Amino acid sequence: MKILLWLLKEVGTKDVPSFSGLRKIQAKIHAEGIIPTVNWKSPKGNTFSFNDPCSMVANVSQSVI
Repeated sequence: MKILLWLLKEVGTKDVPSFSGLRKIQAKIHAEGIIPTVNWKSPKGNTFSFNDPCSMVANVSQSVI
C-alpha cells in the first residue's frame, strides 16, 4: 500500500493521504460499518474477504454530491 501511495504522489495525483492517514480512514470506515466486508468461499473451498464494490461506489457517489 505504501508503494501505491508513493506512486500516486510521484505521478502528481492531488490529495493523496499519508499511510497513517489512510489507516485512520480505513479504521473509521470499519468502525462505522459504512462499507461491509463480504466473506466468500469458492467452490474449491478457498475463502476470500473483500469489500462490497457496490457499497464503495455508492459511498463515493454520496460524498461527491
